[in-house]
Order: sequence, then C-alpha cells, then structure tokens
Amino acid sequence: MRKTFGLVILSIFVAACSPALHRGFVAMKIDEEIAHVCVDKNEVRPGDQVILYRNVCNSLTPKDPRRLSCEKQKIGIGVITEILNEHYSVAKFPSGTGFREGDMVERDN
Repeated sequence: MRKTFGLVILSIFVAACSPALHRGFVAMKIDEEIAHVCVDKNEVRPGDQVILYRNVCNSLTPKDPRRLSCEKQKIGIGVITEILNEHYSVAKFPSGTGFREGDMVERDN
C-alpha cells in the first residue's frame, strides 16, 4: 500500500513538470532571492522574466471554514538565470518578494 501511494505521489510530481502544462512552480527555495523552478527547458531561456503567483484562499463563511474561495494573486516578477536540465531552471527574484515552495510561475510574454 505504501509503495502504491509513493508511486502515485511521484507520478503527480512528474506530471506537474511535464511540458504540456506551460507553467511551473517553485520546487526548491535556495535563499531569499534564488529558487529552482520546475518549468520545461523549451518554455524559458536565461533572461526570460517569470511572473510569480500564489493561491490565496479565504473562508466563505465563518461557520464552515472548509468552504473556501481561492484567488490567484501576483506576488512578483523574477528572471531565469540558468537552465539546469529538462525540467528545472534557476530563477532570481527581487529581495523581499517573499516567495515560497509551491508558488506558481509563468513565463511573462
């Protein structure tokens, strides 16, 4: 059972980095300005800007905190500085952006 659960989680993580998604996420925060982002190498190049988003959720009613309304909010803009491999790149964000692992990134057109 644990092995099956692990494979499901791994499949979801790999699918999140697939080239069909056209957006990515902060996979690992290196420091306050640098992150490894999961985005296909064909989607970005060094020097490209990426927009950083976060889902912000609030309770719809005080009586039932499980009923949420979520909104995608822009957190900031960063720059791709390096392509690491097929699915991961390095992004640099301005100091004070306050990004965290799991935040979404999209290439700025």
